[in-house]
Amino acid sequence: MKKYNVIFGIFLLSLLAISLLYFKFNFSYSTETDSNSSEKIGYLENNALAVAAFKDTGEPILDNELLHKNEESIASLELFLGHIMNEETTYGIIVMQDYIQSEFSCNGVKTKDLCRIKAKSNTEITIPLSLKVNPNTRELIILIVKEPDSMVKEMDIEQLFYYEQAYAKRYIIEGSDIKDITFKYKDPDYIYDSEGDQNSIFFSRKQIDRQLISHIDSNQKTYLHMGSTFVDKGVKYKVVAFENWNQAKINNETTLDVKTQPKRTYVYEVTTSTVNMDTNLQLFAFPDPFETIKNDNLYKVHQTTRTVIEPKN
Repeated sequence: MKKYNVIFGIFLLSLLAISLLYFKFNFSYSTETDSNSSEKIGYLENNALAVAAFKDTGEPILDNELLHKNEESIASLELFLGHIMNEETTYGIIVMQDYIQSEFSCNGVKTKDLCRIKAKSNTEITIPLSLKVNPNTRELIILIVKEPDSMVKEMDIEQLFYYEQAYAKRYIIEGSDIKDITFKYKDPDYIYDSEGDQNSIFFSRKQIDRQLISHIDSNQKTYLHMGSTFVDKGVKYKVVAFENWNQAKINNETTLDVKTQPKRTYVYEVTTSTVNMDTNLQLFAFPDPFETIKNDNLYKVHQTTRTVIEPKN
């Protein structure tokens, strides 16, 4: 679908903006600054989010750089958000270790699920993050979502498009062993040919004819469609789900390992959870898990449309 290409274009714009900032300017830290007093914001395109990470010393942490942990197994960094939009937005930050949601400290406050950060229009924000790294953790994932508390139950394409945009920083932990990682790829329930379709992830009521979902009943069968973003090769993914920003299982599995091939779509039957209140559901596909960024895959996370699970009457 064309709208997913637009999403990827926005993300690429953010990455290009970060690159320009890194090479042209000396990043200065600011908890929140007005656009008139910020040199950086003037050089970014409108309606973009720039995402970067820095060490405690102020040096940028590059995407292919190993993340350091201290002798107490504490990893810390400063997350930078360049919010170049003419409107106030709340961002939610989730931290995962090896694709499992983890407790972390955000602005000095511990949280087990999601940290909310409010950004005024055209501002730069720096958020200190830290966490205790588990002994066997190989990868740290920082997931950033827009307006985490907003629910769209009606078919409002503009709002669904806005809320589904997500961003991520991913780092391999220094000293971790990634050679012995094994994947438990799940066989799809159905496969169909999809030449020319490069959607990585889609959530639908239909097994083949994909329909955008804004709301769905609890304990209902739906379909997760997984494909490759490339025309000439496949992609492997870790798929995770969140319900009201707490990690939820996908058919009793904490994560879903998927290995795709080009020009084909892999379909998985998924049954929604039983809920007693309206619940936001969103699934995310992380390409090339446990690998540093590749030149041919700049996007660290691909996301479905946010869906509201409604309790049955």
